Amino acid sequence: MTELKLAENIIKQRKTRNMTQEELASTLGVTAQAVSNWERGGYPDITLLPAIANYFEITIDELLGNDDISREEDIKKFFHLIREELPGDAIAEKLALCKKYAEKYPKNYDIALELGAAIFFSDQEIRKEYLPLLREQCEKIIAGSTEQSYRDSAIRLMCRLGNDEDFEKWSAMCPEDYTACRRDILELCLVDQRNYDELILRKGANMLERVCYLMTSNPGNWNDPQKAAAESAYLLEPMQSFGENKEIPPAWLGWYGENLLRLAYHLFRSGHDEEGYANLDKAYEIFVEWGKIPNDTALSLGHDWLFHGIKAVKNEWMYQFPDGKKEYSKRMTIFSDKARFMYAAMTSPGRGWDGFDRVREETRFRQILTKAKELADSGENNE
Repeated sequence: MTELKLAENIIKQRKTRNMTQEELASTLGVTAQAVSNWERGGYPDITLLPAIANYFEITIDELLGNDDISREEDIKKFFHLIREELPGDAIAEKLALCKKYAEKYPKNYDIALELGAAIFFSDQEIRKEYLPLLREQCEKIIAGSTEQSYRDSAIRLMCRLGNDEDFEKWSAMCPEDYTACRRDILELCLVDQRNYDELILRKGANMLERVCYLMTSNPGNWNDPQKAAAESAYLLEPMQSFGENKEIPPAWLGWYGENLLRLAYHLFRSGHDEEGYANLDKAYEIFVEWGKIPNDTALSLGHDWLFHGIKAVKNEWMYQFPDGKKEYSKRMTIFSDKARFMYAAMTSPGRGWDGFDRVREETRFRQILTKAKELADSGENNE
């Protein structure tokens, strides 16, 4: 409920005009005792509010202290108290003040999140007591705000402070990007629980997710062949760094071959045919090596200090933990079977691979195409 400031506003407006209580009373047609009562916290008859506001040349909202300026000043006062005057360990005082202002300004999401922060830094008993209120505040944010930062914060709070049912419900609201990724939130929950063994494994899985996100992001230089070639060459470097002496770890072979093929494509587009053929030959060799690995095989991703024993499962869209447990992720399409990919790309004019048009009829190109066709056929026969 909004706190009215009628008394202080009447005093302020009267003194601004150098009026006594008797003079104001005479102007408004009431007794001096009535004005004195208003200024001590009493309320005038509601029918008098327009006359009082009109005389002071302000709105009724301004008279009551419910105008925008008064609200802004009050909210600034709240954040000043919370962040600058109350000491960090004054958790109970902060919690009480946040609760008061959240009720006072139910549509202010910054105050709602400040309440969430106060609950977060409380002990377990208080967290449990205030969970229904936190849930109410976070549901209000999700229902009323389109600002992703507010929604992300509400999701994180409920995932970290709620029960198992809350975690399942709220983590399912995470968007596909990495502002509030479900796996990132789970990592934070493990920190809260001090479950450091599980945390290390989750960090490995999250690192894999982030790397794959980077690898599969839409290129920004497709219309510039030289820049696109440089971008494709750059994407090869991380995979080289995952193994010893720039040796590509088994899990990355298929994606490495695909990016070699893209690099060759952009080199042909920019007129660097010799480099294009060199990368086309190398892509074929990598695809052959990748094809020798059976589908459903759990494969090393490289350095344990980076991926912490997590393995990618070929063609399953899953990664595997050291204990054999698997998790699905659409990012794992990187590790799919590539048997037919090269041939399909080399024979798809006008469908994103028109950069091969310049060399499509050359003998060298057709020789590689023949081998790519054999590789595609062998993949079909192995299904």
